[in-house]
Amino acid sequence: MNHGQSQSKLHERVKMTKYYQHGDVLIKSINYIPKNAKPVESTILAEGESTGHIHRINGGKAIIYMVNLIMYLKVIKKISLIHEEHKALFIPPGNYQIDKVKEYDHFLEEARKVVD
Repeated sequence: MNHGQSQSKLHERVKMTKYYQHGDVLIKSINYIPKNAKPVESTILAEGESTGHIHRINGGKAIIYMVNLIMYLKVIKKISLIHEEHKALFIPPGNYQIDKVKEYDHFLEEARKVVD
């Protein structure tokens, strides 16, 4: 097998995790949502801690789930995320885990959430 063929085989085996970021919200593509996750009647993914502005689902079709204080999102039909201070972000169908962006302060040697 030549180098080109081995690289191609490697790319077939390695599946890259897809991430999206909308301000301080991090959206990570996952294979499945835990079976014990419960649906939540909301379209809000996060509320800004300093401004009170919200990251919210607009259009499409999606379900938000929660389990152990972790939020998940199942997008059935492409959605857009909207927020007063950011451009709309389109998310394709799939399963996602929702988190907050963290920054690391090397001087204090600590991680902290980014405040939107």
